[in-house]
Amino acid sequence: MRIQYMSDLHFEFKENSRCIKQNRFPVTGDILVLAGGIFYLKDRVAPLGNFWEWASKNYRQVLIVPGNHEYYNYCDVMERGLQWRWMFKENVGYYQNQVLRIDDTDFIMSTFWSHIEPADEYFVWKGLNDFRQTMYKGKLLQTEAYNQMHDFCLGHIKKSLAESTAEHIVVVTHHLPTLQVVAPQHKGSVLNSAFASEYGDLIGNSRINAWIYRHSHTNIDTEIGSTKVICNQMGYAFENEHVINGFDPGRFLTIENE
Repeated sequence: MRIQYMSDLHFEFKENSRCIKQNRFPVTGDILVLAGGIFYLKDRVAPLGNFWEWASKNYRQVLIVPGNHEYYNYCDVMERGLQWRWMFKENVGYYQNQVLRIDDTDFIMSTFWSHIEPADEYFVWKGLNDFRQTMYKGKLLQTEAYNQMHDFCLGHIKKSLAESTAEHIVVVTHHLPTLQVVAPQHKGSVLNSAFASEYGDLIGNSRINAWIYRHSHTNIDTEIGSTKVICNQMGYAFENEHVINGFDPGRFLTIENE
């Protein structure tokens, strides 16, 4: 199985939509994984775009994990709850804290909101738009709820790993599962706990084949134990991030069935 993977397409920005329209992506996989940062969930027009017609026709399944930006424009996280799936085409949809078996591979999918350290709470709250753009139970999102969502997502991932009987496992999250993939220029930042949580031991002691992540605006891959920790983020076209970070829309991962 070939898994083509990418993230941060940000269709909410006209510059990104134009860039994608003018540079049609190659089809290099059977499955397309989009690890968040795709479009606002409150946007009722975005799922009707030509990109999704193209994706539906060219892939067996298109798996999207919601990221923090999906909830911007004052979407309430709890409107759908913490565990849901939304198929806006027969084979294209969002998966939040879900597991999908394709052939003999379990795809474990979750936003995996990070755990904000107590010492960093004020700086994170002050520095992140998440707390000015996202609602939680009718009020603006706060750090306490952020951490509660992290705990729920972590529980889902651990339970899914323990229960999986598949030959292969691919985890797809929005937030970073380890500080090892934080960009050098951000090492030691008080904002890091809003982007990444350290679960290197969990990964290293697991039988996960690959963990696909995003949310760092820098493409850094690593390997922990036998697990590939990988990303392929487009980023903001108006800041030229797709060029700076070496975004490759044809990047894919191969899962070999034994």
